Amino acid sequence: MYRQILIALGHTQFQRIFWRMEPNQRLRVLELLTITYGTVSAPFLATRCLVQLCNDEGNRFPLASKILIEDCYVDDILSGADSVEEAVEAQRQLQELLQLGGFPIHKWSSNCPELLNQIPEENREKLVRLDYTTTSEVIKTLGLTWNPHSDEFMFVTKIPAEEPETYAKRKVFSEIGRLFDPLGLVSPVVVVAKI
Repeated sequence: MYRQILIALGHTQFQRIFWRMEPNQRLRVLELLTITYGTVSAPFLATRCLVQLCNDEGNRFPLASKILIEDCYVDDILSGADSVEEAVEAQRQLQELLQLGGFPIHKWSSNCPELLNQIPEENREKLVRLDYTTTSEVIKTLGLTWNPHSDEFMFVTKIPAEEPETYAKRKVFSEIGRLFDPLGLVSPVVVVAKI
């Protein structure tokens, strides 16, 4: 997403880099023209561009505008609808609105085949097998694992192969901390583990 957002020409001087292909070549000074991944301001600038797009064009695309404001994290959108018709309309609006801003949208996924049939195969998210022992195919987004066929979130943990001789408090908290749960779905289990 960052490479699709141009920065003001007066600010490119703050994104100068030195470059050469071979060690014996002279150093070239280049100025990066787009938002650069890793800079402190990059996530804010990307999100602010989406907000500005909604401010400028959102009245023509009310469903898409609401989704971009409420259901978007940098370049990931996780949203839903109450009916297939509403989902198809939101999908159409999202594509048109984001195209106006120069953000072609891809990696679509849904638990609704009617919705996915509207999307060319090359623009769909590729499902991956959870592991070699199951047939479950999932996608990962924002650290969450989701099975679109069963419409279930999954929490994947790796249990150590060998049980340690002693359980140190630090080690237990480290294992608990590996469980990423931004929605708090497994908080009851985590709280018990922490206690």
